[in-house]
Amino acid sequence: MSVFATLLLVLVALSACDKEPRTLADPTELRFSLDTVNFDSVFVGRTSPTMTLSIYNPAREEVRIPRISLQAGGASPYVALVDGLPGPVVEDVRLAPHDSILVFLRFRNELATSDTISRCNDALVVRGGGREHTIPLVAWTVNVQPFDMLDIRTDVVLDGDAGPRARLATGSVTVHPGASLRLTNGAQLYFPRECGLEVKGKLVLEGTRQHPVVLGADRIDRYYRRALGLWNGVHLHPGSEGNVLRYAEIRNAVTALRVEEAKGASGVELKLQWCKLLYYGLDALHLERSQAMLYGCLIAQGARNGLRLRSARAELEQTTVYSVLPELQLRQGPLVRLEEGEGNMLLVRNSILWGDREEEVVLTQADSESGRVLFTHSILPFSDGDMRLGIVGEGCSNQAPDLENPLEGDFRPKAQSPAVGLGGVIAPLDGKDMLGRPFGSVGAERPVAGAYACVECPY
Repeated sequence: MSVFATLLLVLVALSACDKEPRTLADPTELRFSLDTVNFDSVFVGRTSPTMTLSIYNPAREEVRIPRISLQAGGASPYVALVDGLPGPVVEDVRLAPHDSILVFLRFRNELATSDTISRCNDALVVRGGGREHTIPLVAWTVNVQPFDMLDIRTDVVLDGDAGPRARLATGSVTVHPGASLRLTNGAQLYFPRECGLEVKGKLVLEGTRQHPVVLGADRIDRYYRRALGLWNGVHLHPGSEGNVLRYAEIRNAVTALRVEEAKGASGVELKLQWCKLLYYGLDALHLERSQAMLYGCLIAQGARNGLRLRSARAELEQTTVYSVLPELQLRQGPLVRLEEGEGNMLLVRNSILWGDREEEVVLTQADSESGRVLFTHSILPFSDGDMRLGIVGEGCSNQAPDLENPLEGDFRPKAQSPAVGLGGVIAPLDGKDMLGRPFGSVGAERPVAGAYACVECPY
């Protein structure tokens, strides 16, 4: 072959390589991984987790996308990164045949438009051939007020009906002796990682059935909603007294509630009424040299101990203690642990105690022989050995409670649950569950065991 012919072939090959891609005639020729990009709830001033949208070219030839942009342009609360190029406008995007590009999206809103929660909309717009295809972007922003009263030495009230319900602590909060912190009417207080609420004075969490008080971590998006141990939790120190917990939720803490020689409003035992202690990393309720009475409470989905006693006394009535974690999450402790100490006492009535460990009630030898531990009219995974120890009394069942959907947060017994009609005589406090519904009765006032009435009660 002559030199001229060789050069000609090289030029032809090069010209083929330099061929301009076809300009996209209609964006609907492309395939999008999502019809709508939905973001989770995000506090004002916080950045959301990154969402990913893929755009795929099903054709056999390369195409050129003239323009990909955010509909609101530079005023958008969203940020887009298109195939590695920052927005809000990216032009002349090339997409190889049978290939895709990734669009990374984040949301951050600096402006509060509501006292509670508001929806923020925008769209990603893909243009080609004079046509547009829009992918809606939807996020929810929660107005939050910074809370920088880290050393409380007087009486402080956070009222959910006065200003934003959500407050975000800037660090650990300490309530000093003689002072009090009161949260009412659905007030919410969130804490950064490794921070907590230290109470040496008085704590009053007094929500309502419709608007419970919430203490939690500063991440509220879906990924973290059921994460364990994101903040330190609440510690009632020795000498703390007059504490009230009613319609309160403490979630995502290392230890949700530690009570150390602290007292309730009666001056003796601490009462928890219709409270939730959820997604704890170490303990849900840790009692040391204290007394507590739980009614209508839910303790659920933690890594270790739901209830931990050291020289303490606890009574549980119409309460559910449940922990069966999703796959790949391993629990490292029982639901109930009584440690070495003097005078441990545990009385459980009309309740559900269930988990995925072989041994869910761990007692010291002294406690097991003392007769100060007793379960009645309750569901728990007991053995013949537990029967011989005498800790399992009248009306107990070791059948699985058959709850509605605990992995998704629904701990109500189903209509066919063995909890239905298992309870003893109707409990005090009007016999209502935390949703305000009667526990109901089968025959001679035998309510449903646990914190909730069943989904479809047969009476």
